[in-house]
Amino acid sequence: MRSTEPGLARDSCPYCGERAQLKWWNFLPQKGRSYVRCAVCKEESQIAAGTSAFAMFTGMAVGGLVMYLAFSRTTALPAIGIAFLTWNVVATFLNWLVLRLEFKE
Repeated sequence: MRSTEPGLARDSCPYCGERAQLKWWNFLPQKGRSYVRCAVCKEESQIAAGTSAFAMFTGMAVGGLVMYLAFSRTTALPAIGIAFLTWNVVATFLNWLVLRLEFKE
């Protein structure tokens, strides 16, 4: 059953309640805020800071663990490359998994 109240689904626009159309690059780890424009009401919302922070720190922890395990088996350059790739993939997946949109500040 779908509710008509705004902001109940994790990827719904906080202004009008319609589902936001997110692209894959909205989930990439980044330093600043990731803004999303609603296709229905044309308002901008942002991915919640807690969502991004959780995804980035968990991705760094997994990337560090992978670098530790890879460094014991290979040289430094492939280990750093594997860890960086792992950090990006894990953080992007977790950002999508725990997604929450909030009003633009």
